[in-house]
Amino acid sequence: SRVASTSCYLVAAAACRPAALPGCRLLLQTSKRLPHCSRICFQRNLATGNSTTTSAAAGVLSETQLGVYLPAPEGLVNAKISAGVDPSLAELGLATSAWPADLVQRTLEWLHCSAELPWWAGITAFVVSARILLFPVMVMHRRNCNLYINALSSQQTQTATLLQAVKSGRMEEAEWLQKQLTDQMHKQTLPLLKRVMACPLLAFLPVFGSTFYALNRLSTSGLPSLESGGAFWFADLTLPDPYLGLPVLSIATTYAMLLTGSEMPQLNKLPGSKFTKTLLFGLPLVALPLAMHFSAAVVYFWSLNNVLSLAQGTLLKRPAVAKALNIPQVNIGRAFSGAGANPLAEFREIFDAKRGSEMPRVMEEQMRNLRDQRQQQQQQQQSSGVSDRKESSGKN
Repeated sequence: SRVASTSCYLVAAAACRPAALPGCRLLLQTSKRLPHCSRICFQRNLATGNSTTTSAAAGVLSETQLGVYLPAPEGLVNAKISAGVDPSLAELGLATSAWPADLVQRTLEWLHCSAELPWWAGITAFVVSARILLFPVMVMHRRNCNLYINALSSQQTQTATLLQAVKSGRMEEAEWLQKQLTDQMHKQTLPLLKRVMACPLLAFLPVFGSTFYALNRLSTSGLPSLESGGAFWFADLTLPDPYLGLPVLSIATTYAMLLTGSEMPQLNKLPGSKFTKTLLFGLPLVALPLAMHFSAAVVYFWSLNNVLSLAQGTLLKRPAVAKALNIPQVNIGRAFSGAGANPLAEFREIFDAKRGSEMPRVMEEQMRNLRDQRQQQQQQQQSSGVSDRKESSGKN
């Protein structure tokens, strides 16, 4: 049966035009899947419109075997686009692999062609479905963020106690507190920080990047339906928003995400220098000119994703929802809540260790000064004791 099926596919390949025969021979020689290659060549023949030879091979292959495997000739694609007919993604050379961006393109094509949704509604349905599927990951991420903030708060309180012990000269207590802080940082704070960073890097960023790239490719592919597949003021999804509504909305929602901590620790509840917070708040503003040049399809996805992230973050902050999902409450210590204070300055000084040494730099300097003062006092006491003994011996 295998030989018979292979011969049938070879008959189909033989029905190709003479100009395509060298390509058929090359495919048949370089591939182990002869039926697959023959089907590709026959489909190429169908795309060229050679009706005199395709009729002989049409009876050999069933209709299910006549799928599109290679892009159609450029002339046929341009003719379809000129007539206002959408060519398939395969004809445009898109969605030809199993990469995430190609899977996103196939899903959006199915929502538009099979489900008969306009492009903006298909993008909305895809983003909402993706956010629902990633909701358990977001719950885990919020749990890790709150644990991380609580660990930093506890560590900052212990850091203030450590500084007081160093300044008052309680050396044994200071060394014990320093050891406790170092152990807590390596066993609790740093592992929590890795978990906080893992969720965006392994879940949110790949989905966002793949969808971003897929929509960018679609908007530049020349699909006629995308030119009228928008809504409201952004009817053309292939061009940038002429009224700048979507870019401004995307940047505004990004700022709201940074303030509320929907997908990262809340900035106003983290110890941080003024430069760090200014940098984080300045990056979205720098991204505004870039958003103005992206197509409306890309920026619409960006804005919609931010809005859904804010909605999920607000839901997870409700005490009843947080308790049901085992999300701990954020406990902010005094060191974090001081108005106008810069808690990271002392925090960084305490844990800014020298290379090759476990003793923090500031503590080492302060302890060295205290030891020098004690040695000077002991030397003065010894010298005064020696002089007293000499005076007493002279009197005797």
